[in-house]
Amino acid sequence: MTQQSQTDSELEVFSQFVRLNSAEIDLETIIKLHPPSPDIECKTLGGEGRAYELVEFLDQGYQRTLQHALSAQELLYRFAENLPKEERDRFNALFGDADITVIFNDDCSKNAVRTSLPSIFAELMKFEPGVEDQICSDKFSDSKLSKSVSAINISRGINGPCFNPHAIARVGDPCVDTIADKLSKDEPYRTEYPLELVAYIMGNPMFPENVWRPRLLNYLEAQDSILPFRKIWVLDLRRTKISLEWGDK
Repeated sequence: MTQQSQTDSELEVFSQFVRLNSAEIDLETIIKLHPPSPDIECKTLGGEGRAYELVEFLDQGYQRTLQHALSAQELLYRFAENLPKEERDRFNALFGDADITVIFNDDCSKNAVRTSLPSIFAELMKFEPGVEDQICSDKFSDSKLSKSVSAINISRGINGPCFNPHAIARVGDPCVDTIADKLSKDEPYRTEYPLELVAYIMGNPMFPENVWRPRLLNYLEAQDSILPFRKIWVLDLRRTKISLEWGDK
């Protein structure tokens, strides 16, 4: 994400927060800032200055797995596009209606994905036209491929060929760690206004609210202080609601 797209995204998140919070913020005064300042400074309709730090709840393990799958997908498409014309035409004829799922092993690195591509496509070219099937690693012609890939699955009925690298991501609960990281920040925020934290749920899969919310409340209740913030909010953008408010009333 570029700096400009991140800025636009955070401004949109804050706009949603203002709308759902019914905060009397003068939208014309909203300023996007950069560290060591908080993300947002603005004023209320009554002229009171306020500052907000924004943070998304993200499970880093899930994000790494997702990025790895997207990287593998890009490599598969690029390899297919760079096949010699005769091979590319044959490949497209075989899989023009196919969804190709390559199930990589959990410990398969990006470099291992790249190295395995010729063998993956060699296995794919053995499929008969129109066949839906799965080849498991014990059936690979190249036994070395099993070090990177556990199976290749072909399903039909779409506008293909499409590549769908399969990745299993175990989703954790990022709420407490995210808030704790903000509370333990070494460098002070540079603002003259009262500061509040808005933690938001957007793209990351989450445990149900009845799981993450009690855990986060238990953590907050155990804290002597939530400084440098006077208030902490949890904004659920998927459900378009404020899920938690903690701190000064």
